Amino acid sequence: MPLNVGFGPRTKWNSFYQSGQRVAGLLGQDPRFECGFFGREPFSLEELTRFDVLVFIKHFPALD
Repeated sequence: MPLNVGFGPRTKWNSFYQSGQRVAGLLGQDPRFECGFFGREPFSLEELTRFDVLVFIKHFPALD
């Protein structure tokens, strides 16, 4: 049974696309993993418990 990895919270921030979606796409190519995404705060315990592992993507503002 594959390990279900959740990335989030889902946002429109560039850091989410670069870290969350890119890594989930690469990890999803390995049959040992299934990847999905979870929503923003307030977090839903029901939604989060669907995953075996949670990866929280931190937003970093532009350095300029």
